[in-house]
Amino acid sequence: MSIINQLTLFVDVVQQGSFAKAAALHDMDNSSLSKQIKKGTKHPIIMEVKIHNKIGI
Repeated sequence: MSIINQLTLFVDVVQQGSFAKAAALHDMDNSSLSKQIKKGTKHPIIMEVKIHNKIGI
């Protein structure tokens, strides 16, 4: 799954207010949804943003 799709899943969790609702929206189980979001947080672009936020850039 691409980083764009993983970020879309994350946004849907926020908009829906729960993992269960977002998972149902994408016809996925909660575990699969959670794993995809976790993979997205390991993407180099996301890691760079985390580092910049941590050091205040």
